[in-house]
Amino acid sequence: MRLVTLIAKSESDEFSVQIVGQRIRSIDVRRHSLRIVFENEVDLTIEETSDHRPLFEGTKEPRQFTDDDDLRRAVFLAPTIET
Repeated sequence: MRLVTLIAKSESDEFSVQIVGQRIRSIDVRRHSLRIVFENEVDLTIEETSDHRPLFEGTKEPRQFTDDDDLRRAVFLAPTIET
């Protein structure tokens, strides 16, 4: 299973190729973490801890969720008619 935890701007096109058209095999969305596994075994993960997230350019500190952040309010999945 391929694990994707961070997507840099230069890697976004490569990542899109890996997931566009893929069906979601499983999804787990929590307040400060998520995991989506696609049918081609790509595993998209945002971990609750900020240890492996990109740094903010200004502060050079890891990006962290605030108490008000909730991924359950931000993730939206829509079915398509594509087969």
